[in-house]
Parts: sequence; C-alpha cells; structure tokens
Amino acid sequence: MGQCGPAALGVALLRGAPLNEHVTVAAAGVARLPHAQQVLLPEASHFAHYEQAAEFNKLVAAFVK
Repeated sequence: MGQCGPAALGVALLRGAPLNEHVTVAAAGVARLPHAQQVLLPEASHFAHYEQAAEFNKLVAAFVK
C-alpha cells in the first residue's frame, strides 16, 4: 500500500440544505487536505459504502494505492 495523506471519507447532508450547498461545504474541506478528493455518488446518501459498495470500494482502493 502506498502513502496517502490525510483522508476524509464521508457524506454530510445538512437537513433542508440544497445539494449545491453540500458540495460547496465538502469542497472547502477537500481544499484544505493534501491529496483529498471529492466524489459524488448519484443515488447515494449517508450509507454510500453500503448503497453503492462496489463503486465505493473501487474508489477507496484507488485512493490508497
């Protein structure tokens, strides 16, 4: 496994906030973390790791290589 900097995996949904606000908040966090990536998984919510396990696992595996 290769080196990777600080990583944050998560989904933050602010109750009642529009999607673009979530993306903006997440982008601000990503901008502060070296090597961080922001990925949107359509049709996924707080349980992206469960709802779209194959895609989520593929993205995590590629990130930590």
